[in-house]
Amino acid sequence: MDPGTNAIVRQVALELCDIQSEPSPPRSATSPSLVFPSYRPTTLNGPQRARISEAEARVLYCLALASLKMPFAVEVPTTQQYAFSGTTRMSARTDLVVYASRPDASRPDAPQTLMRSLAIEFKAHNPRVEAIRKDLEKLLREQYDGLWFHVLDNADSKTIPALMAKFAQVIGGLQTLWQECTHTLALCAVVKKKKFWLYRTLAPPHDSVPDLSIDYDVLGRKLAVRDARGWNFEAF
Repeated sequence: MDPGTNAIVRQVALELCDIQSEPSPPRSATSPSLVFPSYRPTTLNGPQRARISEAEARVLYCLALASLKMPFAVEVPTTQQYAFSGTTRMSARTDLVVYASRPDASRPDAPQTLMRSLAIEFKAHNPRVEAIRKDLEKLLREQYDGLWFHVLDNADSKTIPALMAKFAQVIGGLQTLWQECTHTLALCAVVKKKKFWLYRTLAPPHDSVPDLSIDYDVLGRKLAVRDARGWNFEAF
């Protein structure tokens, strides 16, 4: 994974943790202008609950790429065909694709062209295993680096381990794809209310199901990591 990608992921994670929710005013002039909207109160004069989703992460990532003049596209048709339901195979969609200028390997004397360099899938909260499997399969099969960006509103001592157990289960069920994958796969998770993010890049050879566990304690509004087990992490 390109070192520049790590910097963008960190920036987006930091901005996600700093976004205000409707109807709160911005913290400062440097706070992101993006706002988490609120659901309609379920009772008269009831409390407002912010709608936290993966959409905000994708918007922030697009803004970061645009500020760096890096070419990208959203809802990109995949190069491979998939049959997630039924038997008919067809192109799927990748949430966000970043491009890089590269020479055509089949035409070394030709001018450089835009080539897909990074596929990104965004998810939030506690998705079903099947939802993870579909998007992870795309990241493994698309023949260029992949990034999974996950948004959590909050976390207790079981939240992240339970989520990573689902990833391990999915990878275990995609062993052939996992072992044949020759590009990197990065996993990122952001916990908004704890102002915490963790990031890890898995690189070939993909010989076995990786240990994705991480040991931490919840101390009030903070997560205190006891054993990172290969994860990079930061509390903002």
